[in-house]
Amino acid sequence: MNLLRSLLWLLVFGSVLSPGHAQRTWKVWCVGGPGIDYTDLPPAVAAAAPGDTILVWHDSAMGCTPAGQVQYTAATIDKPLSVVGMFLSPQGLPLGTMPIGAGLGGVLRVTNLAAGDRVVLCNLSIGNWAPVSAGFELSNCDGEVILDGCSVDSLGEDNVVTSIVDCANVFMHGCRVDLSGTTVGITNSTVTMSLTSISPVPPLPQLGHAYTQSVPGVTLVNSSLTLTGSYIRGSDGYTWPGYGWPFYPIHTREGVQMDNSTLYIGPGTGVAAGSDSLGSGGGSVLRASWSTPPGVVHRDPRAVLVGIVNVPTVVEYLHATYSFWAVATQNLGAYVVGPPDGFALLLFGDYQMSPLPTPFGDLLLDANALTFVDLLAVPSTSWVYREYYVPSTVQYGHAYGLQALTLSPAGELALGLPTAFTVAWEPGRIP
Repeated sequence: MNLLRSLLWLLVFGSVLSPGHAQRTWKVWCVGGPGIDYTDLPPAVAAAAPGDTILVWHDSAMGCTPAGQVQYTAATIDKPLSVVGMFLSPQGLPLGTMPIGAGLGGVLRVTNLAAGDRVVLCNLSIGNWAPVSAGFELSNCDGEVILDGCSVDSLGEDNVVTSIVDCANVFMHGCRVDLSGTTVGITNSTVTMSLTSISPVPPLPQLGHAYTQSVPGVTLVNSSLTLTGSYIRGSDGYTWPGYGWPFYPIHTREGVQMDNSTLYIGPGTGVAAGSDSLGSGGGSVLRASWSTPPGVVHRDPRAVLVGIVNVPTVVEYLHATYSFWAVATQNLGAYVVGPPDGFALLLFGDYQMSPLPTPFGDLLLDANALTFVDLLAVPSTSWVYREYYVPSTVQYGHAYGLQALTLSPAGELALGLPTAFTVAWEPGRIP
């Protein structure tokens, strides 16, 4: 049966995942050389035409060591592009493990993206030493931004930037954000997070740039946020001696703070405030609390909220599909969460920016090139896990999607929440 699924998946990738448009692929490697277009990211972004793909090479955990360069420079993107970090190690990684991201220093910005346009950012690791700012800013985007396998790294300094403002559609898949005194601020935007982690790191005043404020994991203002298989946690409580600096009392904060917003907490998701058990008083406190007027929370019973919930909460089953990292020539692990003792038809196709309304809910896959991957019996636990082989013929930096049509024992058909994903570079292959 596993072989049958692998063969079916290969056929799917060979047809639906064909290369398609013949836009140009640009190659960025800090050492330069034959076939390399640029040694840093910003000039490649400036030269690329809408729809192009930029491959950013790196060969170690530090980025690009042959040239003595730790990071590439983060760029500002205002046109539809795909930026894909490539790790050139010949070794494969365990299933679900994303290759080390291409290191970017500074703030990666996507702005003024027109409706119908898409920017894909895949396998990028963003960070910098304080006081230089590092992180991402997404602003004024009527199109779609997809971050897949991207991280914002911090050592507990006060230089992290994480902001999404006036964006119509942002999808974060398999991302990790280290909070350092700055919340993930989402304003006037629609955001989906799948298998994404947002959690605090301790302030480190011995570095001289420790953060001094406590913040929620996510702050929502006039926005909508959907979570599946994700983890959101606010600041933990600390009181540090400062190693020569003043005492910094950091209080616990909620996982999500809401203002006139809508939050969908899907299955496999945990939301919690920070704990003060590592601080100087109060013992362990875990809570999920929101501001007033908050909006409405739609909570799947299979999600976990730790602590107090002081907002209107609608309990409803939010069936969903989410997948681990996809790496060429390796298996892709996927979960389908459906009605207990029901069935799920797993669908695959190009992920779409605009949903197609159907009698069973919104379809987020291209209806013109839709392929079914599997018919699954959903057990009483409501979770189904399968693995599928990803061939090397895929498009890198392309947005694919999985979505399940579920059938309950009572005969109700419904389209669950989808996942968008891209495919990471095949280990060891030189493009």
